[in-house]
Amino acid sequence: MKTNICILIVLLYGSYLAAAILPPTVYDRSQQRVLAGIRYYILPISRGHGGITIASTRNKTCPLDVAQELSVYNRGLGVTFHRVDPTAHSIRLSTDLTIKFVRSAAKACAQSSYWKADGYDNLRARYFVTIGGAGGKPGGESLPGTFRIEKEGNGYKIVYCRLVNCVAAPCEPVCKNVGVYQEQGRILLALADEPLVVKFRKV
Repeated sequence: MKTNICILIVLLYGSYLAAAILPPTVYDRSQQRVLAGIRYYILPISRGHGGITIASTRNKTCPLDVAQELSVYNRGLGVTFHRVDPTAHSIRLSTDLTIKFVRSAAKACAQSSYWKADGYDNLRARYFVTIGGAGGKPGGESLPGTFRIEKEGNGYKIVYCRLVNCVAAPCEPVCKNVGVYQEQGRILLALADEPLVVKFRKV
């Protein structure tokens, strides 16, 4: 009997430690856990504009940029989040993940729907968020790194993290906020100092 009680105590303590070590869970606007593979709208906390979508911008057709709807009534396109650890179901703060549009016009560019940070735009002096990533492993002219979700005030922000001049492990990534850049009547997502504060709504 004493042996069973000891085993139970050890298991409960182990579960407590595991829960304490795990980063906090991300929640949607209904206070439900955000889960991997489930479709969500990414909506701004501020009601000035709408949700997140894709668009042909910057005087080019491909790759398609990740943009924000101008109208507050447009929710944009649904996305799914996926942890780098495929066995994890809940999306948690500060963990590497991929973001993918569920439905898009990416076929016109023969692109995937995964988000990535595009190569440096010299004219606009910034990195833009586009689609065409390979499941979180972008190549070509992409900036190597991964997306994460962090808490920001009453909502969340999306950041893009990458290792910079790392010569010895463990290496701490440098993270940049995903914010907005306005051009020719469009609002584009780009790496910026000021984050776009968002919430998540289940589709």
